[in-house]
Formats: sequence, C-alpha cells, structure tokens
Amino acid sequence: MIDGIRFQIDPEKAICSDVLEFHRKDENRKTAKYKGMIVELYPNRCYVRGSLHKYKNNGLNNENDFFLLEFISALNDLATSINFNPETTQFYTLEFGVNVELPFDAQKFIDSIVYCGGGNYSRSEIGVTITFSEWDIKIYLKEKKSEHTASNNLLRYEISINKTRRLKKITGGNEVHFVLSDLANPLIWRSFGDELLNVFDDIIVVDRDSIDLASLNNDEIKLFVNGCVPGYWLKKWEYQKKKKRELEKFSELIQKHSTSTMKNDVRSLIAEKINSLIDIQDVTISPFGKNPNNNENLSENHHLGNPNNNENLLRFHRLGNLSDDENLSENHHLGSEKIEAEKMKICPEITAWITGDFRTKPSIKNMLCEITNLPLPDGAKTSYLSDKGVEFYYENHREIYDEKLKVRLSKKWDGSELKIQFREIAHSIRNEKYNPKNNLKRDIKRMELKRSNSMFA
Repeated sequence: MIDGIRFQIDPEKAICSDVLEFHRKDENRKTAKYKGMIVELYPNRCYVRGSLHKYKNNGLNNENDFFLLEFISALNDLATSINFNPETTQFYTLEFGVNVELPFDAQKFIDSIVYCGGGNYSRSEIGVTITFSEWDIKIYLKEKKSEHTASNNLLRYEISINKTRRLKKITGGNEVHFVLSDLANPLIWRSFGDELLNVFDDIIVVDRDSIDLASLNNDEIKLFVNGCVPGYWLKKWEYQKKKKRELEKFSELIQKHSTSTMKNDVRSLIAEKINSLIDIQDVTISPFGKNPNNNENLSENHHLGNPNNNENLLRFHRLGNLSDDENLSENHHLGSEKIEAEKMKICPEITAWITGDFRTKPSIKNMLCEITNLPLPDGAKTSYLSDKGVEFYYENHREIYDEKLKVRLSKKWDGSELKIQFREIAHSIRNEKYNPKNNLKRDIKRMELKRSNSMFA
C-alpha cells in the first residue's frame, strides 16, 4: 500500500554503501540509482526518493500487490544496502494506495470522476489528479508492464502527502514520530486505508449512461450537463454558498435518478484490497531492532494480540543495539569459542590461499562472512559478502564461487549479465541475515510460547 517516499540519510554512510555508484550531475550534486530508488548526494546532506514497491520488484514496476510484510522486508533491505537506521530516519513525503482489478473498463470509471471537495482537477491521457495544498489524489489506468500488454481494467488509486500536518490528521495525532519504522505499524496502515476510503467517499462519480435524461426537467438537465464538467465546479464563484447549494442539488439529482452501482462496487474492491494488504495484526515489536533478552523482558502490555492496548499498538517497542555477535540471527549466533572453531572449518581451497602466495592474489580480511563462512576480502564494509565480495570470488576463486555462491542464484536471474548475478547473490546473503519476516515470525513464536508456558505454570 505504501509506495513513493522521500527521506534524508547520513551522506558519509551513503558513500560507504557497497551498492551505490554516484555520478556527478552538477557542481554540488551527485546521484546514484539502485533498484528504482534515486539517491541525491550534496556536500552536507543526502536524500533518497522513489517507490519502495518498485524496489521490492527490483525497480521494474509496481503493478502487483504490496503487502505489509513485503514492505517491511523491502525497507529493511534498503536500509542494509545504503546504510541507514529506519528507527531514526525521518521521512518527508509519502504515497499510499492500491491497485484494483475492475470487472469493467477502468477508463469508464475515470471518465466518471467529476469533483472532490475544492481540489484542483487536472486530466491526463491515463487518469485524473485532484490537487490540494497538502496532498493530492491520483486515480489512473495502471499499465501491466510485466505482461507487455495494455491493461484496460487495472485501476490505481493513491494519495500523495507532502505535509506532515496532513499525516498527523490521518493518524489522529497519536504517538507517531514520522520515522520510517513507524510505517511498519499495522495500525498506521489501517489509518492510511481509512483515509483512502474517506477520501473516496467525497469524490463525486457520475455514471452518465445510467441516467435517463427524459426523466429530468429543463432545470435538472441544465444542472446535470453543467455538473458533469469538472471545470464548472472549479470556476471562480461569486458566492461560495451558491456553489455549495448547487453541489447539494447536483448530488441529490444523481442519487435520485442514477441506477448505477459503479462507485459502490469500486469502493468495495478498494476496501477488500486494503484489508488483504495488511497481513500482520497487532504487532508492536519493531522488526528493525534487536532485543537483548529474546523479548523476555517485555511487559505484558507489549505482548501480541492485546486488544485493549491501543496506545502501545501505535508505538513500536524501541530496542537497543547489540554488538555484531549479538546481532547474528539464530542460525548463526555463535559464542567466541564457536567462532574460533568455525574459522578452522574453512574449505581447503581457502586455507591454501590464506597460507599461500599473497603476491598473486588480492588479500582478505581476517574475518568470515556470517552467512557463507567465506573469508571477507579486504575493504569489505559489512560482516557478510556484498556484491563486490561475490565478484571478488568470481574473478579470483571461480571454483569457490561455483560451489558456494552461484548455487544461491535463482533461475530467474540465470543467464543475466554478471553484475546482476553478483547483486542477486549478495541480496540472497543479506536476506538470510536480515530478513525481517523470519525475525518477526521468531519473535511471535517466542512470545506465544512464553504466554503458553505462563498459562500452564
């Protein structure tokens, strides 16, 4: 449901990212693109903008559904890739919306949109935009790029927010700090869903074919003809009260004489889609933090599924940072003794390389990748192999690359250019370490087990 976004990150950390390649645009600005996201680097600041939905789809499109769990995963992956903390990073603009398949030509619905409460109406070839001072409504025909065919029934309905004041109104002034991790809260998504429906209710939709003009008198025909033209309501009215009366009469006329259920049908599809996208319920543990005591130190008020604790539901439990070893996932959580033992299990090729002639091979760090257990090349900025690290093994130790790394490449990317293959293998490694979906499931399982034990204690 959340799509476009803009936020600011630390420029020094962005420069250290393994996936960003900056190119100079002018004297004060460099830019980089990564999976559809655009990073703009200035001397003392750095902005990131783009569609997280497209990012989830490797920058290709945002035509499919974007679930809450997928949003969390995409945000976590982006944070890991370009080095920022979602719990401390504030966002400035935001888009949220849904794609719905209509049982009829979507263009018919778009053509039926007449007005929405004082907004400036503009029309393009594919849809309409209704602009307000702090937000916009966009309703348009969504192209199915993945199928390389034009779609005539996929409708995109979204709201774009450019002022935090509007966001505060949507979220009801609750404990929201406008940092990226807040957007992983299912109640915030519910607020966005409610806003989509409330705004949709205010849009005047007229199915012209459903009204029999012969049943109208001359004054009603005149009002109907004028009212179906968006420009009629956008003209400068001498008296706003007169405009209000005309709108009321027009709405009553449509309600009385139209037999169409088009607007209600589309609204039902939007509501159904919103409910399906919020695929997590009552989660108050931030998937972007680590808990030093495996969540055992949480109070009962922070437990999952507590319907009476709305205040806490609107705010993620802020968890402290741990050392690198403590941040390892469960499958890779090793004590110091085990880490030393694991270092002795390096495959023979790597052992020979480490003890061999360093003049013919690039040097490596005295550290192992947490996921693959392969030594990290010198210059590595993370505790796991990046795409540059994968490329290092491809160029210098092909047999290790084929045996340990290439097996991670899905058939989807097999045959693509090498740079893309390196990126996707590194993505697989990052996901294994940071995948918030797995972390979240583990958190929920632990808490349910604790609750179960306490019930039968």
